Amino acid sequence: MARVSVLQLDTRFCRVPGDIGCAESYVQDPEIIRVPCASVANIVTDQPGQIDLDPFLQAIEQATGDIVVTSCGFLSPFQDQLQSMTRKPIIASVLNMLSDLNVMKGAERSSVLTFDATRLVETHFPNPYRAKDFRVVGLRPNNPLRQRIEEDVPDCFDASDLVDSVISDFALAVLPTTETVILECTNLPPYKPQMRHYSNVRIIDILSAIERIAPNTIAPQYL
Repeated sequence: MARVSVLQLDTRFCRVPGDIGCAESYVQDPEIIRVPCASVANIVTDQPGQIDLDPFLQAIEQATGDIVVTSCGFLSPFQDQLQSMTRKPIIASVLNMLSDLNVMKGAERSSVLTFDATRLVETHFPNPYRAKDFRVVGLRPNNPLRQRIEEDVPDCFDASDLVDSVISDFALAVLPTTETVILECTNLPPYKPQMRHYSNVRIIDILSAIERIAPNTIAPQYL
């Protein structure tokens, strides 16, 4: 099994089991490296060129794990720059692993459930994929999970309290022809059991991506 170093945004909100930043999501306790000044507002943007990547590059130099991942899928445009800093495998976003995970093109077949659909732009999709290859659905502004993250609410919560709102948004990503739903947001995997109860579509996320590169790293109940 591999030990994961998580480059976590500079946030305080509660990380529940199944979340990229929760120790219970892994077989071996991860290394959590909080990246200074990397707020949700600064990283979840439709202009990724304005992101200050230096704190992430410095964080990679500190990482002691066998594989390094980020806690936000909106960092996908920087996969190559982050990888250039280390020989360890880097996963900036599950979006960078679409080819490895054999995701088929076609908005009628594959959907992306993202934190904010208005800010997920062409730049976030790596070759050979394009934004038009997917049905892109975002968490709605009144979704309680999205609100907790945007407001960086530190209080602990029970994920079951937010299930209905998450599944309501997930449902928008599932058409009769949908085969795969990609969870861009790394805070969505805790809700996979309920998503699978709603639909038998294939669901992939950052945990799937980690497990693809380093088998037996993710606690099985969260895959």
